[in-house]
Amino acid sequence: MNFKSRKFIPTVLLSIILAAAACQQPEATKQIVRPSSLRDVPAQRLSYRYEADVPAPPDAVQMNQQQKLTAIQADFDQTRPQDTLYKTVLSPDKQRVLAIFNRATDEKQEYRMDLYDASGKLIRKITPEGLSLVFPDIVSWSPNSETVAFTGARRVSAQSQEIVQEAPSPPSLEDENQNAAPANSPAAAASPTPNAPVMTFRTEQIYLVNRDGADLKPLTQKEGLIYFYFVWSPDGAMLGALAAKENEWQAMETQAASRGELLRPLGRPRLLEKNGRERLLDDNLSDVHPVFSPDSSKAAIAYRTDVRIYDAVGNQPSSAAIPLQVQLLTSSQAFDDKQKGQTAPANNAPVTTLPSAQPPASFNPIVALRWSQDDALYLQTGYVKDFVSGELVRSFMRWHKLNLSPQGAVLN
Repeated sequence: MNFKSRKFIPTVLLSIILAAAACQQPEATKQIVRPSSLRDVPAQRLSYRYEADVPAPPDAVQMNQQQKLTAIQADFDQTRPQDTLYKTVLSPDKQRVLAIFNRATDEKQEYRMDLYDASGKLIRKITPEGLSLVFPDIVSWSPNSETVAFTGARRVSAQSQEIVQEAPSPPSLEDENQNAAPANSPAAAASPTPNAPVMTFRTEQIYLVNRDGADLKPLTQKEGLIYFYFVWSPDGAMLGALAAKENEWQAMETQAASRGELLRPLGRPRLLEKNGRERLLDDNLSDVHPVFSPDSSKAAIAYRTDVRIYDAVGNQPSSAAIPLQVQLLTSSQAFDDKQKGQTAPANNAPVTTLPSAQPPASFNPIVALRWSQDDALYLQTGYVKDFVSGELVRSFMRWHKLNLSPQGAVLN
């Protein structure tokens, strides 16, 4: 080999090294990018970090379900002795009040609803004679105070659905009073025109009515399904609901009665838009009420020891399953050890072994969810039993937390 060829070899090697370095340069400049808002992150692209036994979220305290405003109660006492006020529901803007009541002639668990202003003046009778309000504790205003949602079914005393739908409105007391007194007199104002008859169903459906008590209409129209729970999204655009088939409901009632317990129904979660479009989220049954993220972009539901998150907006919604049985078992073991005065591992210590075959005493399914912040989903576990005798059992009620974050995306 001559001198010229030997001189060429280092030159070739140097060229190869430089070329390799150039090829590797983009890898060195790649960045992991995470969105600043979780609203734009699909549910399936979320990451989570589990925290056990945290303080309860700020919104965990429930309001008195049978609250009654004094002014409304006074009107019932003075002018409506035949009606028994069950509860009142104040609108978020504090300008309107729903009065939920029943009469001695009504069947058990059948209620009626009227609309008052904040001063205690009756504005409108909302439920027509053929429609019964059921599940009164879930009646709620939309966050902007523009719409009321409630669950209703055909009143037992109604003869048929056709009569309820097609019969003309009977003459109201207001018409009679107008012949005897001026329109602005107290006698005329005391009996506002009730809503016209509306379509009713044998099984409980969700109804909507506007802030003036008018434009009453069924949001759902699925005979044979029982809608027994719903919650408004924070933006008021939709409802998250639970519903069960009628035969499933009857079977659950029978099983609960055989155990001497009050019914804690199971249902399939779904999203209901105000235009009537309905989306079934999952075919699994749950007794945990669905919750929305504060930005209304996602909904969450729990199935015993799993949490699932669903996109509530978008043309191609996704979902994510978060199995938590191992974490709940491990944290329950640590909780029990702490209660016994034993040394427990740190909360974030890596799990090396699972608890024994016998579950810890504090290990229980998820019974409630709270989504207080976009990146903080709280879950409560516990043992819950309500008995027909009136005994309420609540034990090992513990709060845990899922810290949510977007999965990182690699940019070239």
